[in-house]
Amino acid sequence: MLRHQSSLLLALFLAVSLAGTAFAQSPSQKPLSDPTEDGDKEHLRQRAKWMLNGREAPSRQTATALRLEAHQQKMAMRAAREAAAAKADVDQQVNPPAWVPLGPAPLDSQTFDGTRTTNYNWVSGRATSVVVDPADSTGNTVLVGGAYGGLWKSTNAGSHSLDPSLVTWQPLIDDQPTLAVGAIALQPGNSNLILVGTSETNNSPDSYYGMGILRSVDGGANWEQITSAVSHQSFLGVGFSKIVFSTSNPNLVVASTAGNIGFNLGLEQDANSTARGLYYSIDAGLHWNRVILSDNAVPASTTGLVYNPNQGPSGTFYAAIYRHGLYSSTDGEHFTRLTTQPTPGLASGNCPTGSNSTSCKIFRAELAVTPGRNETYVWIFDLQKLFGDSFELDDGIWRTTTQGEPVWTRIPDQGITTCGDNDYRQNYGCGVQQGSYNLELAAVPNSSGTDVYAGAINIYKCTLTSNTKTSCSQGDWINLTHAFGCNSFGGPAHIHPDQHGLAFIVAGGKSPGYFAHDGGISRTLDGYTGLQYGNCTANQFDSLSQTLGSMTEFISFSIDPGNANIMLGGTQDNGSPTTKAARGSTAWQTALTGDGGYNAINP
Repeated sequence: MLRHQSSLLLALFLAVSLAGTAFAQSPSQKPLSDPTEDGDKEHLRQRAKWMLNGREAPSRQTATALRLEAHQQKMAMRAAREAAAAKADVDQQVNPPAWVPLGPAPLDSQTFDGTRTTNYNWVSGRATSVVVDPADSTGNTVLVGGAYGGLWKSTNAGSHSLDPSLVTWQPLIDDQPTLAVGAIALQPGNSNLILVGTSETNNSPDSYYGMGILRSVDGGANWEQITSAVSHQSFLGVGFSKIVFSTSNPNLVVASTAGNIGFNLGLEQDANSTARGLYYSIDAGLHWNRVILSDNAVPASTTGLVYNPNQGPSGTFYAAIYRHGLYSSTDGEHFTRLTTQPTPGLASGNCPTGSNSTSCKIFRAELAVTPGRNETYVWIFDLQKLFGDSFELDDGIWRTTTQGEPVWTRIPDQGITTCGDNDYRQNYGCGVQQGSYNLELAAVPNSSGTDVYAGAINIYKCTLTSNTKTSCSQGDWINLTHAFGCNSFGGPAHIHPDQHGLAFIVAGGKSPGYFAHDGGISRTLDGYTGLQYGNCTANQFDSLSQTLGSMTEFISFSIDPGNANIMLGGTQDNGSPTTKAARGSTAWQTALTGDGGYNAINP
């Protein structure tokens, strides 16, 4: 391990490895919050402004549009060069120098800082979304999107007989104008039709520009870029949180969007309007129209979006809208605010339609539907201000099983709020810490009831033995991952903290599942039997990041002036990777954990 070579590599090591940055392995600070006030000791708005310096365009121009124009010019120049080379004598061609990938692909996260061991297994970089192809009954076909790492597909990800190191991945959008992925959807009955919503919506200042929706009808071999709605509402700069098809009408699809660097921070990159909200398409994502809410509420970021095929004759869409509450639609076009909201904080008197008022206590919410059953779940998260500081509030996990107007029942989430991780302070990394950044929900049918999974910093599980039960058969929700609570950070589960995507399928009496997080992608071959323990006992997770291409987000890197094989980096939430064999191997190791910053190597 390179940690034993610190005298050579790290004589001068200035890596700013902040264990408590806004989106780090430690939740001591928070992601970007509501518009901040004077006195906010974490200076969230100022940090976002600093991040945008150099990324913003001159007045009355859009950075996103300029970047797209630059990409188009690059592609035109490349085509012209290739055409000219085809006409020239082969012997006279001058080939451009070839680029060689250096990695890390993968990154070994195990390190020891003198007091504790950290081991999240193999990691790659922040993954934002994951989808299991329902047409593959084995659960082997999976698509994963990265924060700025592109779209990857595997057709053997869930094989029970295959070592994780043999799982293969294929990149699908490396030639597209952006590699920032926020949402992925496959058309029901035709998995060759793929929609990718670009730019993530995790309320994070280090999110990258969205370039609209990418649409493929041939399984990802070719793509069409959709940059605006039919009304000319630009998609450039907006982030896509979810894209959801109807199964009763596979040409009907709804997309939810949010601010890409902050749910309610300024205008979008078109500089004169806000594109946040809901959009629908009736031709499988080729043309899009904006949803105008039935109460004419002002546009707002939308995070949670699901379709319940068992709710009503043609199914029902549900959407969670920032500072407005929960809405539903039976046609994807007309969304109406639910008369009965899950929490008192979403009462109509608290949620004025003419503003995004903080009195409406919903900052972000995630939804899930149990396949084959009329069960819809929602997890509601809020941010509020008190004396200039931001407070994260868990407004609960709720379920409805009724036809028509929902009747909500709360599923107590004790075990999430007190998850048993006490390394630095009591319940460290528990509850909805960083909930505006990492919050997910999934529901999986089992033989007698439903397994509900909640993803925040950790992954939690609750088995409900029937749709009338409100308590977990395990007692409390169980902490499957213990990112910070075991002797080794990561525990025996070896799962990276900060969950951004959960996807399951029932196949052959088992429930394979996939987990997208700040370290890449992990799997379980069977959530029924493999994910059962709420202490520091090993649950059956595998890292699939070992063979995934590098999605690592570098803040900086340095090269040893005397040896080009020795490199040291600083990354988002994957520490300070280092290698002494940059030209011979793409596998790197971790020198320090957390968020790595700027560094230098003493010559």
